[in-house]
Amino acid sequence: MKAAPWFRYTQLLVLTCAPAVTVASVRAQNAASTPPESPRPAPTEAPTPRPADAPQAEPPTDGQKPVASEPPTPATPKQHRPITRLIDLPDWAFDAQWYYVLVPRFANGSTDNDPPGTRAWGEGWPKAGQIVDEARQQYLDELRYGGDLQGLRKRLPYLKDLGFNALILSHVFAGAGEFKWHTIDWRHVDDDLAVKGSLAKLAGETHEPETWSWSESDKLFFLFIKEAHAAGFKVVLDVDFNSVSADFWAFQDVRRNGSASPYAVWFDLAEAGPPVKWNGPDGENGARVFLRRARTGLSPLAENHLFYICRRYLDPNEDGDPSDGIDGWRVDSVAQIDHGFWQRWHLQVKKYNPNAIIIGELWQDPGDWLLGDELDTVFNFKAAGIMRRFFSADTRMDLPPSRMSNELEANRKTLQPGTNAALLTLLNSPDTDRILSRLAQAPRPAQPPPDAEIDGAEKTDTASRDTDPPPASAPPAGDRASRPPSQNAEGTPEAKSEPADVIDPADRWRMITAFRAFYPGAAVTYYGEEVGMTGDSPPLARAPTWWPADGPSGARPEGYREDFLQLTRLLNTLRRAHEPIRRGDCRPLMADDEKRVVAFSRSVPGKSVIAVYNCSTRNQTVRLKAGGPGELVGVLAPQLRPARATGPDLHVNGSRAIADPDGFVELNLDPMSVRLLLVPEGPVGDGGW
Repeated sequence: MKAAPWFRYTQLLVLTCAPAVTVASVRAQNAASTPPESPRPAPTEAPTPRPADAPQAEPPTDGQKPVASEPPTPATPKQHRPITRLIDLPDWAFDAQWYYVLVPRFANGSTDNDPPGTRAWGEGWPKAGQIVDEARQQYLDELRYGGDLQGLRKRLPYLKDLGFNALILSHVFAGAGEFKWHTIDWRHVDDDLAVKGSLAKLAGETHEPETWSWSESDKLFFLFIKEAHAAGFKVVLDVDFNSVSADFWAFQDVRRNGSASPYAVWFDLAEAGPPVKWNGPDGENGARVFLRRARTGLSPLAENHLFYICRRYLDPNEDGDPSDGIDGWRVDSVAQIDHGFWQRWHLQVKKYNPNAIIIGELWQDPGDWLLGDELDTVFNFKAAGIMRRFFSADTRMDLPPSRMSNELEANRKTLQPGTNAALLTLLNSPDTDRILSRLAQAPRPAQPPPDAEIDGAEKTDTASRDTDPPPASAPPAGDRASRPPSQNAEGTPEAKSEPADVIDPADRWRMITAFRAFYPGAAVTYYGEEVGMTGDSPPLARAPTWWPADGPSGARPEGYREDFLQLTRLLNTLRRAHEPIRRGDCRPLMADDEKRVVAFSRSVPGKSVIAVYNCSTRNQTVRLKAGGPGELVGVLAPQLRPARATGPDLHVNGSRAIADPDGFVELNLDPMSVRLLLVPEGPVGDGGW
């Protein structure tokens, strides 16, 4: 097949150390190399996204047969390739306060679209204290609760009140299973999440965008986008290009027609047939099929289709104004596809919306993908894993503050300057245990080596999604199942045989959440984390959201943490109020192993914030260089726990401290507490100015 002109894309700008090179100059260079398209009027029919520089989809010539590709392998590292351009992150990414929504388990806003077998919200889910074996846990993934876009629309005020302004939505495309992870059609939103029966009304659609229509589910999705934007939210969609369902619309044609299908070259076929045999994450002829690999990415025809999909959701009416589209993509299985594809995907995304973001999920060092021409940012699993190990009961003695600080600092220095503030710090996800459950686990006798336990990225379930293999140190599923932290396997209170300074899991959660909030990176809250939802394995971590009952009483589910909810709001408020926390450079200031006190500064020109954490169970006194001699320094003391058992009222106490003649401030720290010092002039670091 003749190579399409698309692949001869403009040579990327190679940056030097010249001070004149800025993000703005890179954007200007990119704009100059890509002729703008003429604005189009809003279409009366479905928009026809046809990227001008995309490869043209052509059926195979007579006698041409698809070539079976090898099973996907991780992309070739680019260890010696120079940085090709500055990471062109959209400005809003540095102020984003993310919330990750597993849509089918978030909220049921309409029973009209409920799939067969839908249960009442939470019905049949394990109760507190109930032990769940592994077989039962896998069954939980098949329970239907009717979560949908209508439910998410109704809960936007809840999320806005908590201070979130950016959403990552789990797969919403037409797909198989409860979570739609096995894609059937990227062109449309799944009816189970929007309008029942709308896809059945469409006919005659092919790979040609001129044949595509907007379903009622699609229209409802873009209505949600409009409302979310009006409320101040950015919306990013989760997508996986590694494989699709064996029921994918184009693969159905391949299964019927074998090598005669124009789509046969899209897929990884063991035998072109008919009958067809295919390769996928579930083995030969399983529930999913890999997209076929080409020399530098996917099959050009499949890539062409994906570029149309990119345009369809970023600029749905093709008028050159992307404000009515989504704000970016969260891409899964990045390492399974060659770098060439991600370079071309990057150009397509930035062409249609320069302010869109590309977030990658990588369970290894992301540096090879963060060179300016592929991903914009990633989930910072390494940093999350270090935090989880430091604050968890089973590893805290193995990770003293000095080592934790050194590991975090080494991780920050591996990436381009300026990118760390926008890396996404996610402590739990649909593929891990929930953070509160992890913090409650008792010490295990055998500890995994630090490099093997990404931990925050401990994927213990790979059967349902295309992922890299989990670390060998993943905890056994259902080890403690869904019982509360204070109960044993029989559901009765555990004996207090721990040391006198044992730390309550709730206090650990408060500290790690406050640490994540102020450390470099964009904090990501996984749905339900803000009310204390638990789950010791991925299936248990995908529970229906704990919502208070409707009505005047507003009864809370068992285990619901109102104080966690208030602390989430409080931390988001502090991030929003203080620019250094969101955008500032970071310098470690203290890591006292004996006192278990950690401190670091976040600085922007003209002001700094110093975060100080007493991670011990005792009062501690520390001295920090925090200003000029005699200077007033603001001291904020976020209240992490309610003062009383009833009527929690979390707030921030404010005071002033005067720096001594050497510029030091003395702080008296309560056990398991945090202080923020507001320094009017900065930056602070290296023990001085």
